[in-house]
Amino acid sequence: MLQWNINFSLNKKNVRINEEGRIISCVINRRTSMNFYAPSGPQNGKNREQFLRHDIAAFTLKNIDELLLLGDFNCVISKKYTMAREHNICGALVELLYGLELVNVSKELKKITALQG
Repeated sequence: MLQWNINFSLNKKNVRINEEGRIISCVINRRTSMNFYAPSGPQNGKNREQFLRHDIAAFTLKNIDELLLLGDFNCVISKKYTMAREHNICGALVELLYGLELVNVSKELKKITALQG
């Protein structure tokens, strides 16, 4: 279960924002919460790939215990996850998810709800 102690103070040491304002991260007790907005639209595919492969990785600190990654990927890992005509399938997103060993929280919550229901 994800539980974070919210008794902390924000300062330049634990809050970072990238130059474009697309990423903000906050480190609290070796736990990082990161929110981002990836470049959108099919015309920005290369920019989005660069963003997910390099910009997010640059903000992901190695000495953390937990990472809560929030934001708008503006792409999907497979066309089965979208109803849009333009799928914006992104290999960099797959690399990011597996490279950081991320868990889809919504799937985990659905499993818990089903077990409790």
